[in-house]
Amino acid sequence: MGLTLHIGFDFWGAGNLGDDLMLAGFQEWLLARRPEWRISALCAHDIAAMRLRFPGIRWFPADPDSRAEALRQADAWVGLGGGVFQIEVGTWILDQMLADMTAARARGLKTFLVGVGVNNRAALETVQARRIHTLAEAIWLRDSACLDMALSCGFSADKTHLGADTAHLHCATAPTPRLREGTAFVIHASPTDVAETAFLEAGPRARRPGAWVCQEYRPIPDSELLLHQSASPEFQSALPLLRPSYPTATVAELHAAVAGWQRVVSSRFHTSLAAAWAGAAVAIFERNDKLRAIREDLGCERCARLDDADELARALESARPIARPRLDACLDRTERMMRDFVSAL
Repeated sequence: MGLTLHIGFDFWGAGNLGDDLMLAGFQEWLLARRPEWRISALCAHDIAAMRLRFPGIRWFPADPDSRAEALRQADAWVGLGGGVFQIEVGTWILDQMLADMTAARARGLKTFLVGVGVNNRAALETVQARRIHTLAEAIWLRDSACLDMALSCGFSADKTHLGADTAHLHCATAPTPRLREGTAFVIHASPTDVAETAFLEAGPRARRPGAWVCQEYRPIPDSELLLHQSASPEFQSALPLLRPSYPTATVAELHAAVAGWQRVVSSRFHTSLAAAWAGAAVAIFERNDKLRAIREDLGCERCARLDDADELARALESARPIARPRLDACLDRTERMMRDFVSAL
């Protein structure tokens, strides 16, 4: 019998399809090399959708009893992906991660953070983050900017390493979606950063009709869906909404929804990554540090403003498909992280 790895984060099934690409990459790579191993995971959201897309994973609800039972059956605890070092909405994400890692270590389990991100430096300076660093056997951060921040905040170099996002593992090997003509706008941003007129003017000027595409299924603040719902009828007509059915879609369908376009203007980390692997021309609006990091990793065009038609049209015209050596470098980094993780178990 092989090991049982328990994915201790519980955000799966919330509605952000980037999480599914990340989980698919981790599962596909690992089970291709260790088919006798098993994976379990927590889900605090749509557990039926996750069981549909990932039947090979044993899914536990996120209530306290289920959390404890999952740990009893596990051989190691894994915090997989996501911008978990963040405090924009308070410290509850760090608090839960610390509680789960403490419980895992109390049962004698090694704990790992694999391909995680840092949304803000201040999160690394919290008491919770310092304790998480102490509890972790090893931490792999998904880009060099995250690594530099962590090391400068006192994380030790002997256990804190450069990794990458596990979505690279899926997007590099999955069938490439057929690229539709036009531009996908995948925009999560403050309404104050977005001007309808910029999109209405820039598309025709750049001869790029397109669609408004949701990476996030829910109408949460600043999401694609909420921005589109609050837009004018003219905007909604010019850029029709494409919202994949998160509760029922396959991983391939979720992947194609955001990546299957000739051009993509994105303020989403995983859309940018997936579109780059599909061969799209990608321009990124850097709404936070993680978007700056993925843009630098991939060498994408930068869209400096979403409220200026000239800048949006310029970014559309200047965007080019990502050079293959850039993608291969990201893939190599991800595979090295996974090999080191397996060796550390």
